[in-house]
Amino acid sequence: MDPFPQCCGPGHPDRWSLAAESRFRRDPPRNLYESQPAHLHRPCPGLGDRTSFSATASARPLNPSTNTSSRRPSQTASIATQRPARLTMEQHFNRGFERANQGDYAGAIADFTAVSQIIPSFSEAYFNRGLAKDLSGDPAGAIADYSQTIALNPRYSQAYTNRGAIYLDSQQLSQALADFDQAIRLDRTNALAWNNRGNTRLALNQFTAALQDYGQAIALSPWDATARFNRGTAYLALGQQERAIADFTAALRLNPNYAKASQNLKLAQELSSDLARAPEASTLRQ
Repeated sequence: MDPFPQCCGPGHPDRWSLAAESRFRRDPPRNLYESQPAHLHRPCPGLGDRTSFSATASARPLNPSTNTSSRRPSQTASIATQRPARLTMEQHFNRGFERANQGDYAGAIADFTAVSQIIPSFSEAYFNRGLAKDLSGDPAGAIADYSQTIALNPRYSQAYTNRGAIYLDSQQLSQALADFDQAIRLDRTNALAWNNRGNTRLALNQFTAALQDYGQAIALSPWDATARFNRGTAYLALGQQERAIADFTAALRLNPNYAKASQNLKLAQELSSDLARAPEASTLRQ
């Protein structure tokens, strides 16, 4: 087997992995009011990634008046027979968050749909419903909701990022690239968009451009191991083993349990060793 692979297509030798990874893993759902990187990661090769659910509606107790502990028995019985009160927009929105946090995407979709019916111009409802559909395995429905989000709010950088990630997953690379370009134009601090555009360029064998995008993602999120893994992968594709080794080592320093970084580090070290031995072998043959 040629120790110095030249390409990075689907038929590439199994000896090395060129599958780029998501900058932020998909949202937990755990605490969707946080803007930190999420911790639910789909199986490799997961090239795209998503930003978190939007927390625009204010958080408040859903039914603060239903505490009946201080009521007389007759009052409690009367309340129990009443028809449940219709939820407000904010209550649907917040319950959608709670359901998504628990992995109940169908319930979350129902709540965000209710929000969109109450206020059809509320872009956050479509964005959140789109992400819930995406996480539940409905990419077409997610694209429709992200597109509606963009129609209502053309400056919504995260919506372009998430829609581009679905295009990237389905190898619609030109559409993915256009969405990530727009996401970056709207928000140059969007590390996720930089990383995912790097993934798109890596898939297009545009290695130098991919390196530049990964560099931006690393500068914006130096604590995250994934962009370093991705940049190391691009260096590996270019035959720059020492730089690849440095990035895989840095990724493992940030995440010691990063199995794929460990595997690619060993590969880069093997390729570097093979390259170092090549002149010696040539001399011996002479």
